Amino acid sequence: MHMAFNQFPDRPLIAMVGAITLAPLALIAIFAYGTREAERWLVTELAEHRSALEALRGGRWPDGPSGEKIAALAGRLDTEGAKHIRRYWELQAWLVAEAEETMIEKAAGDAPSSTGSSARSAAARSPHCRRSCRSVATTNGRSPS
Repeated sequence: MHMAFNQFPDRPLIAMVGAITLAPLALIAIFAYGTREAERWLVTELAEHRSALEALRGGRWPDGPSGEKIAALAGRLDTEGAKHIRRYWELQAWLVAEAEETMIEKAAGDAPSSTGSSARSAAARSPHCRRSCRSVATTNGRSPS
């Protein structure tokens, strides 16, 4: 657009009218494309995180390079250490999936307005994640909230 603007050095009024007309259209097109791409990316990531969560809850490590590396690390630890790693990853996968789902719902207009609740309070509502939070907090030497 800037290059087109420079093609009219002797007619600034025409250049400005063109810029005023084309700039909003260009911004609308860019934001529409970016929104579609972000939504597509978010839906894909949500499916991957849910798959990882299901694998972890099923007692398996998620498929893929990260799952293989963490499984190798957990294999070098004692049973309790491997359990802490699994619980930590499970909690993180759950939190990320919840956040992604909330973003998708908000984009669709289905989510209630924010009431100031945080991911920590969302985790506290889940009995399974409460256990994981305690485990991870204890592993890190902190008491659970």
